[in-house]
Amino acid sequence: MKQRGFLSIVTAFLFVYIILGLSNYAQAAVKPEDDVKKAEELVDQAIKLAKQNKLDEAKKTYEDFNNRWLEIEDGVRKTSSEAYADIEDKMGQVSFAVMQNKKETLISTLESLKKANEKFINGNYKAGSHIKKNVSLKDYISLLKETKSLIKDNQYNEAKERMNEVKSTWLSVEGNVVSQSKAVYDSTERDMGTVSALLHAQKPNTEHAVKIIDHMIDDLEPLANQNGYGIIDAALIPIREGLEALLVVGALLSFTKKAKAPKANKWIIGGVGAGILSSIALALLVSFIFTSVSFGDNNFLIVGWTGIIAALMLLYVSYWLHRQSHISNWTSYIREKSEAALGTGKMFSFALLSFLAVFREGTETVLFLIGLIQHMTPLRLLSGIALGLGTLAVIAFIFIKVGLKIPLKPFFIVSSVIVFYLCLKFTGTGIHSLQLAGVIPANVNLHLPSINFIGFYPSWYSAIPQIILVVAAIAVLLITTISKKQKAALKG
Repeated sequence: MKQRGFLSIVTAFLFVYIILGLSNYAQAAVKPEDDVKKAEELVDQAIKLAKQNKLDEAKKTYEDFNNRWLEIEDGVRKTSSEAYADIEDKMGQVSFAVMQNKKETLISTLESLKKANEKFINGNYKAGSHIKKNVSLKDYISLLKETKSLIKDNQYNEAKERMNEVKSTWLSVEGNVVSQSKAVYDSTERDMGTVSALLHAQKPNTEHAVKIIDHMIDDLEPLANQNGYGIIDAALIPIREGLEALLVVGALLSFTKKAKAPKANKWIIGGVGAGILSSIALALLVSFIFTSVSFGDNNFLIVGWTGIIAALMLLYVSYWLHRQSHISNWTSYIREKSEAALGTGKMFSFALLSFLAVFREGTETVLFLIGLIQHMTPLRLLSGIALGLGTLAVIAFIFIKVGLKIPLKPFFIVSSVIVFYLCLKFTGTGIHSLQLAGVIPANVNLHLPSINFIGFYPSWYSAIPQIILVVAAIAVLLITTISKKQKAALKG
């Protein structure tokens, strides 16, 4: 069993290594210059079509380029912020020419865009992204104010670039924010994606973007004036960030105890240990080797993909727990499968789920705490961490003890609801993180509400999967209820 526990830890570390390795490989395998060169073919086609008086086809081809640009723009921006701003400016001119529907203007602006693309492909722009490596919360607020001013001055391309800086430097200040207000942290991270989407829309909604930025500034300015932090501030970070992971792990441990399968506990605890160690290792690597800017998007990627994978596993666990809520199913399960019966495959899946839940929350927790080092003494910080972890341990103990005393049917029903809630939230927050990383378009719909409690954001990309999950859950409940009544009627 020790070998199995060790295997689970090693496998978990390999999982992290593979995620980071594939991410780095994917970024290194294709150069931004090659991406632009391939996309440039669409600009050439648009120019030819415009010269042949096929303006509608030229517009459609340019739209294809614009869609392709959304996929590759981050690579260009990181290679040269100067090139990024120039290409975006030329694209804005083309968009205006498209609205005018004038052949000569369209050809002229497309040729200007072609020259900017070729300049980047040939490496003739100044290299580097001229973004501050580390910023204070006051600096961060200044970036927001600069973005707002650029929008008001109708300098949309510069505003987009500044908003990219806002997203990239978020990692430097998020620990400061979350230690003071989880609500402000959640709303700021949500609003970053919303503003970015509004600015990148075909018809930028600048008025609403300015309103959201004002709201962000109003929320953050009181936090920027905070001079010192206490033990409670440090303690609240692991408590707030660890509760969701605790719910996952607690539900799994309570279940294995109900099933009288102590061997599975070792797998779950092994996954927790691997998640904690991986979180600390990655956070230290980021803090002392990389800059917050260079890791900003990758952090969103890690949080996003781990959230999506964990959500899929939680969906399965929730459905499985729901099925066991029928005593006959549970009795049959226990009869068919003894203690060893939770099988190696299921025990490993429990370990992996525990790892994902802890790693997802643990990385941000450690990054947040590292961000507080410059604001408080090491002794007070360590005392706060100890207090927070101790509180989590007490909550975990109570959670498991209470779970053991709950009768089987209510236990499985409550557990399945908790796990489904986490699945729903991880889906929303995971997709939102991938939007912030630029993997998924950050389109927003201002008619949709924002509900932080369930990770619901004003974007159909995240809303539709969550709505499907809820509809599917309701359908399963209805089918189960109807089936149960039909069986009861047949017996009667």
